[in-house]
Amino acid sequence: LYVPACWVFSEYLRTQILGGFNWTIGHALAFDPPLIQIASLVGSYGVSFVIVLVNWCLYRALKFPAERVLNSLVILSVLAGVIWYGVFAINAHPLRSSIKDDSTLCVIQPNISLKDKHNTELVEANVDAQIELSYACFGDGRKPSLIIWPETAVTDDVINDSILRERIVSFVTNVRTPIIVGSALLDKGKNYNAAVYFNKDGVVENIYRKEKLVP
Repeated sequence: LYVPACWVFSEYLRTQILGGFNWTIGHALAFDPPLIQIASLVGSYGVSFVIVLVNWCLYRALKFPAERVLNSLVILSVLAGVIWYGVFAINAHPLRSSIKDDSTLCVIQPNISLKDKHNTELVEANVDAQIELSYACFGDGRKPSLIIWPETAVTDDVINDSILRERIVSFVTNVRTPIIVGSALLDKGKNYNAAVYFNKDGVVENIYRKEKLVP
């Protein structure tokens, strides 16, 4: 176990010393739902540990015939446990029953330069541009289950700025579709890079505030 343990420790040190994004090898499974579910138990570092453990055992099984049976059993046991928990966690999730098989997402990616994005005089125009793009999600009889705007799509506080908030609420209530808006937020004197969830009635149901900003 020393090899996966050392690997995870190196990832932890890299993040703490160098800062920035906490990219670990565990993120490689981000797009494989059954395998990534163990992150809810052990986090990304734990996922990294499992990946390195399986690969280390595979290497040992191929390199040293005398250890082949033992390492093969470890690999099969770990994979079986990870997959079993992944399938169980997905099926047991409280939102599982509310998600329809035909659920669709509409992701908005406006072509707004950084210069224009951070121009305070263009904030409202940028929001209007993204609303216009969002209306395109409903062409040809389509109706997405959720609309997603990019990170800091709104470079002002969409919660406390009544004009910006009203624009978004008006759009959401008109199309009756929830939306996640990337926004800068000011809370108790602290600036946050956040994701704000408006339900189909235009009510803010949830806010995720990024815990660590990259310099």
